[in-house]
Amino acid sequence: MDSVEDGVKKILDRYGRDCVAEMIYILNQTNSINLQKTIEHEVLEDENEFKLLVKMASYGVWADSGRGAGVMPPKDDIKIWMKSRMIPEDALYPIMLKIARKGTKEAAKNFLYVFHEDIPDLEKELLKNFKDYFNTAVRQIIKSDK
Repeated sequence: MDSVEDGVKKILDRYGRDCVAEMIYILNQTNSINLQKTIEHEVLEDENEFKLLVKMASYGVWADSGRGAGVMPPKDDIKIWMKSRMIPEDALYPIMLKIARKGTKEAAKNFLYVFHEDIPDLEKELLKNFKDYFNTAVRQIIKSDK
């Protein structure tokens, strides 16, 4: 029997893998290949908690939700995006000015919702893992007392 911790890690790993796959699928529909390549997940564990870490290029936040017009975008994020598309650096300020004037809401990819969509199922699966582990442990204790 797996420990309850191993069960939690497996569940979180599968959830992370599924979320990343769904994000990549959505981005594939919008031809965001370079951003797809930066997305990965990892389950971390320390003494008191588990964490599901999903990483992607910093410009992914802007690719997801877009941004309104009126403010210059973060220069470093635009540089990373330009580098991923092999756009020459002398285009940096013209691109930043265009984004500041027009925004990028029309180009939003809306792919980060996948994390919220399956939370109820994730919670049910984690609770089932704890329940199954507890029931098995209790049965073993009762068996050993006979």
